[in-house]
Amino acid sequence: MQKLGLKFEEIIQQKVFRKNPMEREGAYEFLQAVKDGDFEQVQFKLIHCQYHVFDFDQTNQTPLHWAVRRNYIQIVNLLLEYGADVEHQDIAGRTPLFLAVKNENKAIIMTLLLRGASPLVENMNRQKPIQLTQNGALIQTLEKAEKLHQQMNVQPFRKQKDFWIQNAVPIFTMSGNQQAQKQVLKINYRQIVI
Repeated sequence: MQKLGLKFEEIIQQKVFRKNPMEREGAYEFLQAVKDGDFEQVQFKLIHCQYHVFDFDQTNQTPLHWAVRRNYIQIVNLLLEYGADVEHQDIAGRTPLFLAVKNENKAIIMTLLLRGASPLVENMNRQKPIQLTQNGALIQTLEKAEKLHQQMNVQPFRKQKDFWIQNAVPIFTMSGNQQAQKQVLKINYRQIVI
């Protein structure tokens, strides 16, 4: 809950997490706007119902999965700003990172990694994202991410976020210039969830 920036009372009162696909009013239209790459419509709908980021379809894919699948980096960033879950798995066990790696979209991969997406998660076939690519540069990036996640996981919980910001952010911002990339990706360090 805290990782997603939600309070227990809010989850109960607003029925944030639904049991069934497309259950929330407007969920279908929201997901269609994401699939169509309609940034303005996605933004408009999120302003009116921020919980659409937690909606899912019949395959348990969230709007973030779809934005990643379609390579819509601007919508990916918007969904992340609204608290989309980078670790949500679809019915095949794939997180959005799996789809970004499959598409070999380095900008989205870096964005997801920067936001704390774990490269250690396995899908239903017991594959990790690194096993979905032959691209040497992506393999190298994912190997670094795996090592950083392993190192971070042995840190005391209260120090994990600081560890991530100090060690991972310079790597996943590509240029190492944290301030410039922070502006480009519109990332507030408070939004990095570990």
